[in-house]
Amino acid sequence: MTESFESVFLESCKRIEYLLDNCTIRINPENRFFLDVDESEIYHNYLYGRIERQKANCTDEELMRAVKSGAYDGLYDFGHTTAEWKSVISLGIFGLRERIDEYGAQHRGTKEKDEFFAHLSAVYDAIIRFTARCARFAKKQGKRKWQRDLKISQKDLPQTSTR
Repeated sequence: MTESFESVFLESCKRIEYLLDNCTIRINPENRFFLDVDESEIYHNYLYGRIERQKANCTDEELMRAVKSGAYDGLYDFGHTTAEWKSVISLGIFGLRERIDEYGAQHRGTKEKDEFFAHLSAVYDAIIRFTARCARFAKKQGKRKWQRDLKISQKDLPQTSTR
């Protein structure tokens, strides 16, 4: 059975929300700039269920060598790209969330469109909640600059920090 766009989209939105609300936040000592998350347990169940449904074929030896060596980690990445990278950088999470509301107001009217924008909004709300969790974690770890920048990203457009 082929999955419809709507069912894949809905499943992906719910998965992203759950992941952001439940993943473990940590600081990797090797990474000076970012908090890290451990979503392995949460993502594992989704990933293998999706692979089974897609009947993914993983027999390419060269690809599998790249995966095992760590050179490639997107073997089952079913949608991790953005053609709108300039908007991500210029608007940030806060601005993208506002844009969803603007587009939604312009294009609503059918059940499918209303659901689409509602699910997008829910994902961005989960991102903002996740950012708040990260800010609290950064504060507990004494990373005050990280905390400040994460808090700004929840309610304002991106800024270049000189402090």
